[in-house]
Amino acid sequence: MSLYHNNQAIYPKSIALNVKDLKKMVQFYKDILGFKLHESKEGFASFTANGKDVLLELYQTNSVSTNIALYHVAYLFNSKEALASIFRHILEQKYPMTGGADHTVSDALYLDDPEGNGIELYFDTQPDAWDDIEAHPERLQNYPFPYDEYLRMAKKFYSIDSNTIIGHIHLHAINLKDAVKFYETVFGYDTIAKVPSAYFMSSQRYHHHIALNTWRVPTVFDDKNLGLKYIVLDSEANEVREQLLNRINSLDNATSNDDVVLFKDANGYAYKIKTQKEQRGE
Repeated sequence: MSLYHNNQAIYPKSIALNVKDLKKMVQFYKDILGFKLHESKEGFASFTANGKDVLLELYQTNSVSTNIALYHVAYLFNSKEALASIFRHILEQKYPMTGGADHTVSDALYLDDPEGNGIELYFDTQPDAWDDIEAHPERLQNYPFPYDEYLRMAKKFYSIDSNTIIGHIHLHAINLKDAVKFYETVFGYDTIAKVPSAYFMSSQRYHHHIALNTWRVPTVFDDKNLGLKYIVLDSEANEVREQLLNRINSLDNATSNDDVVLFKDANGYAYKIKTQKEQRGE
């Protein structure tokens, strides 16, 4: 388990998307990314990596409008070998990729699902690089992805590695200043890195659990539109969860439904968090 996704961390645990062609999307996440189908019923499917924790939910919708909200969801792999194996599998399936990069502290591959939702597949090569990143910004680079190195270590791919989790989510922001203030005050996030058009924020000094950019003007969010529907937030520590819930419940838009609290961020994007901690899958 990643150092930055348990203990005291606050992080996105899963994501829900509205989709137009559910059958095609299910096929992609099963056959191309190797996700395990967790639940399937009329108009809905969910996926897992470890057989217990849901990483992704898909909801069929008839909307013709799209939420320009999600830049990408990033799936974090536990080893280079796991990332290498899915990389070779995607190539063998001849599914198009949009790019790759060696960021010196992480290796990342990029692609879109069949409906254009951005996906990053990555491995943190230096997970302890963030304690003093402000003093060493040179650690963050954008070199070509080491394709040959990864292909040499790739093994036969059967399904996505069971240790895979959502490492971070990158969102388009309507108002960057308001969005950053929201994540600082409600989530308790720190800004780890920033440029004029993007902020990278997290708890526990991770490079980012949430990134925000102004690279594309978002639409007014509607949870019935295609694309992002909601993000599920989590924290492993009961005291951290309780403090977070107290801040969320003070929001004007927070509502409770059974054991789930629903709320919206400064962009109007929808979040959910359970009031009780869930036991993570082994």
